[in-house]
Formats: sequence, structure tokens, C-alpha cells
Amino acid sequence: MVCPKEAWKKRNYDILGTYIIDESFLDIFLRNNPNNPFKLRKSQLKGYIALLEKLPFIHGKDNFQGYNSQNYFITHIVLAMNHYGESPLPNTPLTRRILAYFDKHFANVRFNVKDLDLLAEFIYCYKIYGKGNRPDVVEATNYMMDLQHEDGSWGTDTDFGGTLYQSIHPTWA
Repeated sequence: MVCPKEAWKKRNYDILGTYIIDESFLDIFLRNNPNNPFKLRKSQLKGYIALLEKLPFIHGKDNFQGYNSQNYFITHIVLAMNHYGESPLPNTPLTRRILAYFDKHFANVRFNVKDLDLLAEFIYCYKIYGKGNRPDVVEATNYMMDLQHEDGSWGTDTDFGGTLYQSIHPTWA
């Protein structure tokens, strides 16, 4: 696998996202189980987060795949930095820059991208930031609630016909 510094140079948001998610789960486990019997390496989460402080978000709406990967990656940074809701989100230059990014791109994700999972992650991140009551976030939340299926799930026929991850992720998000 490409190392984080190499992924940073290549702006490979998929690989960077994998590192952030993996390290965040290791960090949570180690914090919650300081006397665990496993011989696990120390978490590199703080180092990875520091590496991201100056990472530019280079993809615009014209590059759908890059933009999509970048958007998911950015939501995953927020989730990792607050330990998936276990800790307050720190007020850092990175978290402020990410909030500005969300503000700039939220309307596009809501109305043009057509990715329910991504919209759900943006809404969740706004809630982490304490911005869940903004009118545009409330409207998007209501829009999503209207898309819920009778069985309680969310997703499209394509989602449910795909991999297990594809069928679970819309409802999870």
C-alpha cells in the first residue's frame, strides 16, 4: 500500500481516507482499552492529522470522481477527529478550513451531486460542528427523511443490488 506521505503527494484521497479511518479505530481502541492484552503499535492518528493541515482540496465539480473521493475523505477527517462522536471536535485550523469547505460545497452536494450517502455525511458533520439547525441543513435533513423506505432503510435499487457495503451504507450514513 502507498504510504501516507506518498498518498498526500499524489492527492489520493481514497488511500488517505483508508489511513485516517484505520488509525482512528486503532486510536479509539487504544484509548478505551489501555491495558489490552494485544501487542498493538501506537496510533499514528495525530501524525496523519498533522499531515493534512496543509493538504489542498484540489478537485472541483468538473472532476466527478476526484470531487466525490475528496468530499468523502473530508467528512472522514471530521469523524476521525471527534472519534465518531465520542469527543468534542477540536477547534483547529484544519477543522475551521473543513467547515469553510462544507459551507462552500454544501449546496452543490445537496442539489447537484445526487449522492444520498455523501449528503448524509455532510449533514452529520454539520451536526458535529453544532450547525445542524441551519435552515439549509434542516431542509436537507427533511429531504432525506422523506426518502426513507417503509422498512426503515435508505438507498436505491442499485444500492440494494450491489455489494453488502453498498446496501448498508446509505442507511448507516
